[in-house]
Amino acid sequence: MPLNIVVVGCGLGGLAAAYCLAQAGHNITILEAASAISEVGAGVQASPNISRLLRRWGLGPHLEEFGVKIQGMSLKRCESRRQSVLAFLLNANLQGRTMKS
Repeated sequence: MPLNIVVVGCGLGGLAAAYCLAQAGHNITILEAASAISEVGAGVQASPNISRLLRRWGLGPHLEEFGVKIQGMSLKRCESRRQSVLAFLLNANLQGRTMKS
């Protein structure tokens, strides 16, 4: 039996929830405070789990066209100033390796 569902917020989580619920046959209403949906200049990190989900939804070609594969990341602890560098091996499996400095 289809439900009438209200999703509050048109961010990534709200849109993903609305899409999945609509695919399951429910009636969806999305409420958003912003008067228009626009680019805000922020980046979005797509982890492997969300990337698999987006590919399942047919968005793989868009990920390939617009996505950027990071080559490394530097993380610093505020208290100790200790730095960890995460370097990625860019091969067929995109395996990660951690190095501490």
